[in-house]
Amino acid sequence: MDHQGATGYFLNMDDQLKGGLKSVIKDMDKPLAKRKLFSKGLQTDFEDLDILPSDMSLRFLDIKASEAKQSKKFIAKLIQPLLEEYDYIFVDCPPGLTVANESLLYAADLVLVPTIPSVLSVHMLEKLRDYINESIKDKKQRPKIRAFFNMADLRKTMHKEIYDQLCVKRKTLILPVAIPNATVAERRGIERTPIAEFAPNSTAAKEYDKLWQAVDKMRL
Repeated sequence: MDHQGATGYFLNMDDQLKGGLKSVIKDMDKPLAKRKLFSKGLQTDFEDLDILPSDMSLRFLDIKASEAKQSKKFIAKLIQPLLEEYDYIFVDCPPGLTVANESLLYAADLVLVPTIPSVLSVHMLEKLRDYINESIKDKKQRPKIRAFFNMADLRKTMHKEIYDQLCVKRKTLILPVAIPNATVAERRGIERTPIAEFAPNSTAAKEYDKLWQAVDKMRL
C-alpha cells in the first residue's frame, strides 16, 4: 500500500503492479473465482515468499477507498482472493491514519507498529491504540496492536530507559524487540536482500528473528 515501494525494492523486485491501481479496482467487481489479478504474487528469490509489488498509482488509493460504498470494508474486499492462498499476509502501509489505512484496520488481525524509542513516538503509539479501541467497538473485529522498537540505540540513556520501562509496564503493547540503528540496516538498499540473508549473525537479524517468533507465537 506504500506507493514508494520500499519493501519490493529491498527484496530485489523491480516489477510494478500490472495495470496499476485501475486494474486493481476493476478486478474487484468480478466474482471471487474470476479475480485473477491477486490470485498469485510474484515469486521472490526467497522460499515461501511472494510479493505483490507497489506502484506509484497507489498514491490514489485513499481516493478510491473514500469513494467506495463501504470504505471500511474496502481493503478486506481487495485482499479477499489471497486469504486461502497464504498462511500470512503482511501489508506494508504508509504512516498516518489515511482512509485506506483505516480500512486496513478492519481487515487486519494484527497491527505491527515500528516505533522509535522516544517520548513523542510512544505517545503517538498510545493515541493509535486508543483510536483503534474507540473506533472498532466490536472486540471480535478489533485487531491486536503491538509495537516494536526500531532505529534503537540502547547505548543512549533515554532509549535504554524507555525500552526497559515500556517492555515491563506496557508488555501487552510493546514487544521486547529493539531493531538497532546500525549500518547493517542501511546496507539493505545495496544488498537488496533481507538482513538475515547477508548478515545472519548481526544484532539486527537476531532482533528480527525475535520479532517473528513473537508474532508467530500469537497464533493469529
